[in-house]
Amino acid sequence: MRNASRIIILLICLFSLSIIFIGLNKIKIYKKELTLYSDSLRTLKDVFAEDISHSAKKMKINSQKVIDENLDTIDMNEIFKLNETKLILRINDYQCMDCIDSILKQLELFTQSVGNENIVLFGSFHSTSDLIRLKSVRKIPFKVYNLISKTFDKSIDNMKLPYLFLTDSTLLARSFFFYRVDNPSITSIYLSVLKKYFLNKFSQEYPIINEKNSSIKFERELFDFGELQYLSNATALFKYVNTSKKPLIITLVETGCGCTVATYKRTAIMSGDSGVISFQYDTKRTGYFDRTIYIYSNAIQSPNLVKIKGVVKKTII
Repeated sequence: MRNASRIIILLICLFSLSIIFIGLNKIKIYKKELTLYSDSLRTLKDVFAEDISHSAKKMKINSQKVIDENLDTIDMNEIFKLNETKLILRINDYQCMDCIDSILKQLELFTQSVGNENIVLFGSFHSTSDLIRLKSVRKIPFKVYNLISKTFDKSIDNMKLPYLFLTDSTLLARSFFFYRVDNPSITSIYLSVLKKYFLNKFSQEYPIINEKNSSIKFERELFDFGELQYLSNATALFKYVNTSKKPLIITLVETGCGCTVATYKRTAIMSGDSGVISFQYDTKRTGYFDRTIYIYSNAIQSPNLVKIKGVVKKTII
């Protein structure tokens, strides 16, 4: 009986050790996979950065007529100023709406960082009114145009995927990125590299932002909406004054999520002058909200913190 007990105890110990050994092997495999995945993401980031900075693969876009949001027909060349680079989002009305919605969602925070003026949407819609309706329903903050010819390049547009690229007044398109709804992490890497590109470009245009020698004063630091109705307009305005003798520039406003969209001017505010930062809250989200927003500038006290709060009540019919 005693020998049988010893055998049972020995078997239990061996079984436990095998479980531990298998578990340790799985952890090693998981760590290895995680390391490879992290390395691949870092490599991909380097590739994007190299492509955006020194892209040799360029495609000439033939200037063509487009229809703007006022239903006026203009030449594409009128959209781009000299030496001004913009990120282009290209969509068609035959693409899946889930893909379009997903990429627009990822562009929300990116837009707040680089500015609405640096992004343009070119669509190919049967009716320009449909594109304008999409802008209104999806609350797209940047300008949209409908192509009269319906295509840039048939071989690319036939892929039926939304895509992004950079271009300027030369209409040379570069740094193409085809959006895949099943892999948003790669899109995030691409946009993070672009964000750095635009912010570096901005700092070169306004070198004073690298010197923290200005000062800013907000009229308020909290905006309480109180009770809001579902789908109602919710806009908070924060007025500020440059209280220093040096120019003041707002460089970045971080709201923390796509539910709050910031609008502000990226130009120098002179001594004694004032500016306004507007925040639009998405009232499709019901319930209480309390958001802290970080405002970066060349002010000594940067970043400044402001808050918006309120509660959105859904009307029951």
